Amino acid sequence: MKKNLRSFLFVLFMGMGIAVFAQPQFSWAGYPNGALTFSNTSAGVTLNLQITGNQQFINNRPSYNAFNVAELTTQVDWTSSANSLTYSFTLSTPLIGVNFRLYDVDQNTGVGWDDRITIVGVNNAGQNVYPLILPASYQAVSGANNNVLEGNADNIFFDLNFATVTFGNQNVKSFTVVYSCGAQSPANPNQQWMGIGAVGSLALATLPVNLTGFTAKAVGYDARLQWETEAQVNFDHFEIERSASGTGSFEVIGLVAGNNGAAGSYTYADVNVGRQLTTGYYRLKMVDRDGRFEYSRVAFVRFGKGLSVDVRPTLLSAGESIVVNLAGDPGRGVDILLYNAAGQVLESRRNVV
Repeated sequence: MKKNLRSFLFVLFMGMGIAVFAQPQFSWAGYPNGALTFSNTSAGVTLNLQITGNQQFINNRPSYNAFNVAELTTQVDWTSSANSLTYSFTLSTPLIGVNFRLYDVDQNTGVGWDDRITIVGVNNAGQNVYPLILPASYQAVSGANNNVLEGNADNIFFDLNFATVTFGNQNVKSFTVVYSCGAQSPANPNQQWMGIGAVGSLALATLPVNLTGFTAKAVGYDARLQWETEAQVNFDHFEIERSASGTGSFEVIGLVAGNNGAAGSYTYADVNVGRQLTTGYYRLKMVDRDGRFEYSRVAFVRFGKGLSVDVRPTLLSAGESIVVNLAGDPGRGVDILLYNAAGQVLESRRNVV
């Protein structure tokens, strides 16, 4: 695969409402040619990388490319399109705003390659989190969680039109980048390569509390919210937020102080909201004493027929099922939408009775 390098201007970008810059920032400078493990420490946080899978590297890859882009270059000559590499990143302390660039994830069916990248993060509670991927013009984003990046055209210049990956305000303890062949790859692909840029972040993200339950139900015209927590450390308060649509902006309608205990059970009543709204969507903003915060999932209440929803568990392990209990008019269909912490729709069911 022939590639040309050109210089570029470093540009700050905005992702999910957050300005991305390096704090901490993990460079690939000093990466030993051909190494499968690497560690780098920045601002007191250590990033560990381990590479596993079908290697078949060429030209002393993986290696640090200091020319212009300063990225970790991977170049392989796989003998099968079923081959893949997994880059496992682990942070000594969870971070908010984890971000990086991906270079040259492209496709050329004439020559014979198709690059694909799949990214999954894990937060401090052990839950999967998914990034926002801003693709280049020659790429497409797909997957149920919009976490798959695949080339759909050839990229002639390696360091131009990179893709940007950001986890936004989600906390991240670890993440994986799986490099594989896309759907258009031949059975025996040609040489392929891609690059991972420096890993940046916004702040430390040791979370103050684990939310173990969050329910909402209609009681007359009131919306009654109830939630339970554990592992309350340095925790300050909850901000209760409401939206009329669930997909638009949320407004703060109340505040509940933490109880200063190791665990807690809390309630809040949104009085007479059913006289204004047919459906109310609610989420909690959980705020630490130093200002760090995390959002809960969204719960909703539908008024008129007294419909309420209970979703459990709120802390999920990989492969675990989610149970949605609805109470209300048994003959009335409802729409169920499952969101991740970034506000992306993971799954939807329409007109459920």
